[in-house]
Amino acid sequence: MLVAACSQGAVYPVPLDRARQILCTTDLPPVFGSYAPDVEIQANKPSEVTWIVRKNGYELMRYIATLSVAGEGRTRVGLELKGAKGGPAEDVERRLAENSSIKNLYLMAMEERIASAIEGRPLDMTKSYPALRAATVANVGNIRKSLDEAVKASEELERAHLQSLKRR
Repeated sequence: MLVAACSQGAVYPVPLDRARQILCTTDLPPVFGSYAPDVEIQANKPSEVTWIVRKNGYELMRYIATLSVAGEGRTRVGLELKGAKGGPAEDVERRLAENSSIKNLYLMAMEERIASAIEGRPLDMTKSYPALRAATVANVGNIRKSLDEAVKASEELERAHLQSLKRR
């Protein structure tokens, strides 16, 4: 089962078939940090393209782009983000549900990836900066906790190393 968040969608001056063709070769945005997830692109329906994001073989989330005709030679692309629910990735659904700033960052970054691909221009991640700032502010406590844990682990390794040198 999946939980969803979605956007209204942008309209692009390309026919639906061309938009779908472009999206079928469009990669994920660079918002996953040093962790590079596996992605599978599915286009089983004429009006839908899905990016399934996996780690260690388990689905974490999926982006679903829904395409519809928005006038002659124009396509509306709506985007939805669904987090995996249940199984080893259960915490992804929960974290997305609890943290709308992260969910919004993922959506905005993918919307920019889609726009840049369809418009034939370079990706402009600066368009995601407002969402990145909001996510950072909302998660500063978790970031601080992570840094504190990293410092503590580093200090413990250094102490252990010094102890091993003294024993020699």
